[in-house]
Amino acid sequence: MIKHLRFHGVQINVCPVFDALRRPSSAASSSGSNPQPGTAVTALQSESDNLRPEIANVSHDSTTPRCAEPTPFTIGGRWGKMSVQQKEECHRKVTAHIVKKLHPFSEVESPTFRDMVKTLNPKYTPPSRDYLSNTLIPSWYKVEKANVITELSEVSAVALTCDGWSSITQDHYLTITAHYIAEGKMQQKVLKTKAVYKAQTGCVVAEKISDVLSEFGISDKIVAVTVDNAANMDVAIKHMRFVKLCCFAHTLNLAAQSLYSLNSVS
Repeated sequence: MIKHLRFHGVQINVCPVFDALRRPSSAASSSGSNPQPGTAVTALQSESDNLRPEIANVSHDSTTPRCAEPTPFTIGGRWGKMSVQQKEECHRKVTAHIVKKLHPFSEVESPTFRDMVKTLNPKYTPPSRDYLSNTLIPSWYKVEKANVITELSEVSAVALTCDGWSSITQDHYLTITAHYIAEGKMQQKVLKTKAVYKAQTGCVVAEKISDVLSEFGISDKIVAVTVDNAANMDVAIKHMRFVKLCCFAHTLNLAAQSLYSLNSVS
């Protein structure tokens, strides 16, 4: 520790704990009495003095309060600095926490979150909401997207599931998921969730799906597409000339609902 602090140009005073333990052993050795248990501290003192010769020559003023002396914790908090690599790694962990747990971006600016991070590492400052949404997450997305494109380039067959849905605010979206086998294991990746601002006709849906397939380079690898029983999905799949597999769960749900329309069942 002393060597590490000296390398970074940090000077510390003699530890008050060792200084207090050191005095009885010094008095005992000068009086020529038998060695006391405190003599073990003398050996430790000489060892530390060999590491830092300047410590042995430091004089203490009895009027100076001991609590004013810096500790390794206050030294690290006041003068320590994080390397660029450490800061970037912390940014990545914060980004992963926000994204994978579906927290709002404003979480990084909440007082409780920043206070927690400050307690865990006083030298780290979390990113702002603007930096998180405009820099960190887009950068991470580019890396993940490139990895998916590379993985899909080594696959010969891909199946899709496509679903149109609406948010609470009645905004319409289309989610496209790829399913494939890699290294003997079934894999699935959500390629994209696209907002659909036009009327959700079959041609519009087909255009959206084709754009995503071209973006990921798998237009000629699609073997089948699973969709629900929506009419626009039927038109879209026929327009792209893909093999359609109806969603069994959705078909079963429609059948169950039709049963409830019978008087004998209801």
